[in-house]
Amino acid sequence: MDKSTQMSYPKRSESHKIDEKAITLIRGMLVNDWIVRSQDGRDYGIDLQMERFDDERPTGDFIFVQVKGTNSPFSEKVTLRDFPVKTINYALMFSVPFFVFYVSVDSKKAKFIWLQKYALSHLNINNPKWRIQNTLTIEFPDENDLESNLSKLITISSQEKIIGLAYRYLFLFERISQFNLKLIEGDKKAARVCKNAFYELYITGCLSEFVGELFILFDGKTMKDKVKDLLLIYEKAENGIELTEAEIKEVKEREAVMKIGKVEALNLESIEKLNRYLHGVLPY
Repeated sequence: MDKSTQMSYPKRSESHKIDEKAITLIRGMLVNDWIVRSQDGRDYGIDLQMERFDDERPTGDFIFVQVKGTNSPFSEKVTLRDFPVKTINYALMFSVPFFVFYVSVDSKKAKFIWLQKYALSHLNINNPKWRIQNTLTIEFPDENDLESNLSKLITISSQEKIIGLAYRYLFLFERISQFNLKLIEGDKKAARVCKNAFYELYITGCLSEFVGELFILFDGKTMKDKVKDLLLIYEKAENGIELTEAEIKEVKEREAVMKIGKVEALNLESIEKLNRYLHGVLPY
């Protein structure tokens, strides 16, 4: 007897075949402005890493995706049963948005859900004991159709980065505000803290995101020049040189403008809640 007939070989399961077809369909739906990369080690839960471009320019927006496929057509309300809770716990470890794409190979339709936000804003409220379950059922919002509402996916992928910037902005602004007061009261050592915090606001893009054109209003200077002016004022104080009344006024005025950015950063969560109330738009 031929030994080869007695040997066992690995076989592709039917579910893997369906998931591979689902990934092919997803790639076809995301041909514009997305680079879709397959991930090795699918048992860990990440099938795809997706990076968004704005035409030819990179945006720095990334998402992770787990793909689930089915041969059955979708019903009117799309649900995914027996989804492992361990995958949700794994997703919550990431700061990058983690999605589940559920694909009907039969009808060539794809639904998506932002898994971390679904856990925090839906499961925690409607199923508080979900963490002690082994599996649960995911309910996909009607509007989360990959082809017809790709804009929501784009908004989530970019907004999560903006929220990170907002937290950074709030921290740095409070630091600047606190040490500006000390500087104006005569503590020259505070100037170095202000200078470093302000430079970080600028270099990370926080200043442009939450203050933008307001920072350079009325005097016609560029953002770069205006930032340089303020850094030089802080550097002058750091070197022990007394600031003029005009320079102190400039410090106060820039802080007042940055306070507007604080309001913008704080409003992000309010905007999400307002959209949900007015338009029924679910954040996940």
